[in-house]
Amino acid sequence: MKVDEQYPLAAVFLRNELETLRYIKDSSMFEKHYNQLSRDATVKYFKLHSSMKKLQSFNFVSEIDICLDRKSSRTGKAVIGADVEINSEHYEKVSYFLAICEDKNPQSRLVRKYHFDYDLYDPKGRQPHPVFHLQYAGKLSAYLDTLNLDHAHIDSWLSEPRLFYMPMSLALLLNLVLKEFNTEVTQKIIESSEWRQVIRKNEELLLAPYFKSCHNYMAGFGNSNNLLTTDYLYGKQ
Repeated sequence: MKVDEQYPLAAVFLRNELETLRYIKDSSMFEKHYNQLSRDATVKYFKLHSSMKKLQSFNFVSEIDICLDRKSSRTGKAVIGADVEINSEHYEKVSYFLAICEDKNPQSRLVRKYHFDYDLYDPKGRQPHPVFHLQYAGKLSAYLDTLNLDHAHIDSWLSEPRLFYMPMSLALLLNLVLKEFNTEVTQKIIESSEWRQVIRKNEELLLAPYFKSCHNYMAGFGNSNNLLTTDYLYGKQ
């Protein structure tokens, strides 16, 4: 039994991400309130949709304006990114990031940065890590480099620790941002029946199978294989 035994096929996963882009580009609420996200999703959707049958990667990055602190009226933006690479239906890379930036003068500041990765178990790897993990802060993306952010305080050179987490997708990541940096606008989006259907589909595709696998493992915990829960989450079987 493996923690990723019910992870979706690469083609199914990529179609799901493309469908999220389609929803964002067609949503009047995203177009009205998060125009850059809407534009970026539209451009990327049409670029990828034409080559869907032979799609081997899904790369996307965009940003939305957020209020960091209502009391002090600090403003900033959340940058979200996805980087998925496959090779003949096998995953080479599945990585998402969330960066929280604060508007500052003369140089904006990187306040937080997280990676959410699906990283296949490699017994010959430099250091074991959970198959599904959360990492703070990790290497800066090429897009973040172009923003010329003040980020020396983040110490992005340090990769460890990697903390076990749930599988991630573009919709789940965006939903996290909308819920955490909540406003009247975000509340309308996350409570709309259309958006809830998108999230429900992603939960059925990724979260329900993941938690089912974890439940099945825990139901047989203590069997003769002598695995610990951490062994299971780190990819051993």
